[in-house]
Amino acid sequence: MNRYNVVKVLADSGVHFPASTIYGDVEIRPALKDFDDEKECLKESFKLNKISVEVSLNSRISCIVQAENEEIAVNISDEKFEEVLDLKSREFSISRMELTPCGYTKELESGILKPIKDNSLGPCGAFLRQLYSFQQIDRTQLFLLWNSELSERYKKSLHWSRNASRESNIQIRIMFMWFALEALLKESENDQIAPYIRWFLGFPNGAGAQFVSQAKNNKLSSNEKYEKWKRKLLDSLEKIREFRNDSVHSGFRRFDFSYDELVLYEKIMTLGTSRCQGAVFTAMCNDLQTVSEFKEYVGIIFDSYPNIENDIHGNILYSLEN
Repeated sequence: MNRYNVVKVLADSGVHFPASTIYGDVEIRPALKDFDDEKECLKESFKLNKISVEVSLNSRISCIVQAENEEIAVNISDEKFEEVLDLKSREFSISRMELTPCGYTKELESGILKPIKDNSLGPCGAFLRQLYSFQQIDRTQLFLLWNSELSERYKKSLHWSRNASRESNIQIRIMFMWFALEALLKESENDQIAPYIRWFLGFPNGAGAQFVSQAKNNKLSSNEKYEKWKRKLLDSLEKIREFRNDSVHSGFRRFDFSYDELVLYEKIMTLGTSRCQGAVFTAMCNDLQTVSEFKEYVGIIFDSYPNIENDIHGNILYSLEN
C-alpha cells in the first residue's frame, strides 16, 4: 500500500477560499498555494480531460490516502471530497460545490506527480474574505466533530439535495428532494415525513403543537393566506408522496402532471427540504442525537425560532402564492 496526496480542482462558479481550511482529513486551499511542478501537472490534467476552467482562481481540495495505486487513491479521495462538499453546499446554496475531474496524485514516498485523467463515461460564484490571521471554525468543521444517528442522516440528506440541485429534470429534482427528507426523517417503512415538512413550512400539527405558544400561533394565522395553504399542503404533500412511489415503482411520464403542478411540487420540496435540514442542524446544536429525539422535541425546536413568522409569511407563503 502506498500513500498518495490526491488533489483536485473545484468547478467554476464555486466558493473561492482565501486560505487553507481543514475539514477532518480534507483540505480546501486557494490556487496560489500550488508549487510550480504542481501547476504544470494540473495543466497536463486539464489538457488530457479537455476541460477549461479558471485554474488560476478555483480552489483546490485534497487529502492523503493509502491505496494500491493512483486510480484507487482517486476513488477513495472522491468519496471524502463529496462528503465535505455536501456539507459546504448547505452554507453556500447559490454556489456550485462540485469537483472537476482534473487534478493530480503525488506518491509521497517517491514524490512522483501524475496528472489525473477521467476515464468515466449554472450557479453563482462566491468569494470569502479572510478577516483574521488565525483560522476560525465554521459550521462544516463543527459538524464533522459530531458523530450521531442524526448527523449521519443529515449528511445523507445533504447528498440527495445536492444531487437535486444538479438535476435538470424537474420530476427527478422533486423525487431527489423527497429522498433527502426520507434520509433525514424516515424511521420505518410506514413512517410519514409529510407532517414534519408541514411543521417547518409553518404549520404545526400533531402532539408537538401543544408546545407552540399561543402568541406564535396567533402571529402565524394572522396572514390571510395561512388557512388556505394549511389545507392545500395536506393534499399537495400526499400527491407528492404518491408521485414518489409511482416514480420509483412504475416510472413517470411528463404528461402525467401539468406543468403548474410540477412547479408547485418543486416549490414545496425546495422550501421544505431547506427548512427541515435547518431544523435538524438546530437540534444537533442542542445535543440531540437521534431522529426520535428530534421528533419528540419538534414543537420546542419550532417555538424556539425567534420571528419565524417573518420567514413563513414573507418567504414561504409568498413563494407558494407566486
